[in-house]
Amino acid sequence: MVAEPAVSIVNEDWAAEPTPKSEQPAVAETSKPVAEARPESSAKSRAGAYPAMEYYGDSWNTEHVRLNASATPAGTTTLNVDDAKFVMPSCGKVNSEFGMRGRSMHTGIDLKVELNDPVYCAFDGMVRMAKLYGAYGKVVVVRHSNGLETVYSHLNSIAVSVNQQLSAGDLIGGGGRTGNASGVHLHFETRFKGEPFNPRLLIDFENCRVKSPTLVLSEESYKLVGKTLQAPTPQQKTAATTTTDTTTSTHTIQKGDTLYSLARRYGTTVDALRKLNGLTENSIIKPGQKLRLR
Repeated sequence: MVAEPAVSIVNEDWAAEPTPKSEQPAVAETSKPVAEARPESSAKSRAGAYPAMEYYGDSWNTEHVRLNASATPAGTTTLNVDDAKFVMPSCGKVNSEFGMRGRSMHTGIDLKVELNDPVYCAFDGMVRMAKLYGAYGKVVVVRHSNGLETVYSHLNSIAVSVNQQLSAGDLIGGGGRTGNASGVHLHFETRFKGEPFNPRLLIDFENCRVKSPTLVLSEESYKLVGKTLQAPTPQQKTAATTTTDTTTSTHTIQKGDTLYSLARRYGTTVDALRKLNGLTENSIIKPGQKLRLR
């Protein structure tokens, strides 16, 4: 077992007992209750039933975010990422980065959302956990076919259940502030073999897209202390803007697309897209619809 660092951990489920319901923020519910987590069954009966079992052996834990036997994966692992099917869980502003908070470790990235804003599944996968759990509040963990897991927490409502198959862009739930949260936001994590790594290694949050179709994880990727990837500097943001796609003239709406995410992707503004396409603030875009970009 690898020794844990001598720091307190923020949003690690093994670091805090589940918060009593009486202490949960009084936020109105808007969707069906969380499905009961199913107990772990025998490995033999699960053979081939769950994604990426070649990485996890007989572990399909529906009770905890961090796997009981997880330890920093050794060596270097290269994973293929289906960037064509990626959907940003939420295109809100990054409020807090992965990394050290004084003597505490923040194991994900916080994204600004409003109460009950839709939160989407990032990639195709299967729900491993969906429940109220300690500091995470209402949390959903999805395992993907390449072995990655994505975590969505502090939700106000959960729209999925354990063992449910999901496609990228399917609704996970509504944004909230349940658990250990000072305000409404989405705490988003990326994990491999139970261990968190900086989501910025995988996702370009400023442009709401996957950085590369290949993700390389080394032992350095999981270190809880030392250097962490931070938000891009203003100069880096400017450079990123110059590399956005400014040549495409139309876009066919995919599940999970928003005018905000499209404006970032194509280097334009929401107002410009509305004017070009005769849309109002109340207009709803639907999958299959074509939008003019120029």
